[in-house]
Amino acid sequence: SSSIQTLRETQPGSLLDELEHVRLRESSPGVFRRDHDAGRHDDQAVALGLAVAVLLQDPSVGPVAG
Repeated sequence: SSSIQTLRETQPGSLLDELEHVRLRESSPGVFRRDHDAGRHDDQAVALGLAVAVLLQDPSVGPVAG
């Protein structure tokens, strides 16, 4: 599909590139941490996760329909 092809062609440093390389790692039983390879970044992925968490807690924060 074209969307899969687009994901495979993401630019280094883009949000999609970060999302492709970020992962959860179990650091101890039942404790998971976000992780990425050395030399990679995850700040955009973290920002997206924080925004989603806020919206899930309070949907009224989202765009106003009008």
